[in-house]
Amino acid sequence: MIDVRSRHGEIANRLSSPSPLVHVEARARDWAVEEIFAGYPKVLNDDRIGRALDAMAPHLDSIVCSIGAQAITVFGVDVARIHWDMTSISLYGAYRMIEDTMVVHGKMRADPVLSLRRVFVWSSARAGAASKARAKKLDRTSDDLERLGRGLGGRYYRTEKQVVERIAVIAKQHRVTACLTTRVGTDAAASKPTLAWHFDQTAIDAEAATDGWYALLTNLPEDIESTAGVFRHYKGQEAPERRFHNFKGPLAVAPMFLKNNRRIEALITIIWLALLVFSLAERAVRLAMGPAVKLAGLWAGRLAKLTGRLIFAALSHLRLVPATDTTTARIPRPPPLQARLLDLLGVDSRQPR
Repeated sequence: MIDVRSRHGEIANRLSSPSPLVHVEARARDWAVEEIFAGYPKVLNDDRIGRALDAMAPHLDSIVCSIGAQAITVFGVDVARIHWDMTSISLYGAYRMIEDTMVVHGKMRADPVLSLRRVFVWSSARAGAASKARAKKLDRTSDDLERLGRGLGGRYYRTEKQVVERIAVIAKQHRVTACLTTRVGTDAAASKPTLAWHFDQTAIDAEAATDGWYALLTNLPEDIESTAGVFRHYKGQEAPERRFHNFKGPLAVAPMFLKNNRRIEALITIIWLALLVFSLAERAVRLAMGPAVKLAGLWAGRLAKLTGRLIFAALSHLRLVPATDTTTARIPRPPPLQARLLDLLGVDSRQPR
């Protein structure tokens, strides 16, 4: 995750560690920067990287488009369907589907009107999960309100105002504002606040009626794809979900402190390009393996499914002998697993470049 905040009038970005210089230099040494790019790791300080990001910033669109087009062409990537991920999903259980049309208007009057097919899907599994979650939040709300009732007139809840403020916190925390009805007063004889509450069953029923339903949007015309076909395509959404996990995990972005928006944008672009390489390597190995998508020795010496993380972890142990005036760069005697991966990736260990 990237934390962007204002600091001394500048936009700052800290990606984790308080010592970026040492970390970047160490990464450069580990990943053979000197051997491959003829650059010494010690010159890769934060100022140099910052200047490189500044130089990239005005050209990000052309960089992304050219590299993306090249990747599509070289690797034969099918881009006929694109998943735009906005939230997490789950796909299991029994389903019902209905469809209508949604019209989207742009912010400007001159913007074109976009007409989309809207497919509503009901999932039995999601409905069951929503029902359990609602029962749990109502139970927890009841416990908190009963605890509040027992504390009325005590140290923390001596006035109506304190009680009302606590109720607001409970309702927001458990997301029951729409269905919780409360009445706060004062018992003059006992000189303490009073509280009465109940859940509005009508509001609960209205919420329950939406359990399990979610909407899918597509611009695919009906003569090309049926309602059920749109749903089948949506099941491929888990692929970008996995890539976001790779983005936040295995890529292990080096810590860095950035001072302006253009550097932040350039760095994010570099990370996405790294994710592209990561994903294409995984895809290439899986396609080369065919139906057998598992390989012995990848994980703890056992048969494991091919993932980008395991592939790069295995290849990280390789040695590279730099080129000289008379010889080319080479990978000396790769072990069997690494040799197999290099072969699947189409890399010749005698001429890795």
